Amino acid sequence: MNIHASAIRTADDFLRWNEGREGKREFVEGTIVEMMVDVSRNHAKLAGRLTATLVGLLDDGRYDIGSAGFAVRTPAGIRYPDVFVDRAGGSGQDLSAREPVFLAEILSPASLAVDFGEKAEEYTALPSLATISSCPRTRPASGCGAGAMTAPSGGPR
Repeated sequence: MNIHASAIRTADDFLRWNEGREGKREFVEGTIVEMMVDVSRNHAKLAGRLTATLVGLLDDGRYDIGSAGFAVRTPAGIRYPDVFVDRAGGSGQDLSAREPVFLAEILSPASLAVDFGEKAEEYTALPSLATISSCPRTRPASGCGAGAMTAPSGGPR
């Protein structure tokens, strides 16, 4: 689908326009924001380990778990957290989470202000969200701390 960026006014417009495009961007307060594409080895290891841990902890019949590339709608627009847990359901064609219960951001020096500022504010406004985790990418072996590994609220794993 070929939509001119100037015609993008809503989160749905953005998701349709952004689908299949190279690069990484978010939609914030009506503006398309280019994001960092390349990540460090520690970032990739930490996101992978956190995703694998969550897959091992949670019931895949109740939760969908993934990393990057899958949108979360916030009051300000569209974000792409590094790791997410969403309540299972919806369509395999969905482009965004329906009821995210866990979101994690792998921190880098370039993202600290946004991750602890506007993203934290947007994420905490999500009614379904039970846990947010910010993980330092400099120590992948330490992970995100025990709090990030607890099952989301709303029942047993």
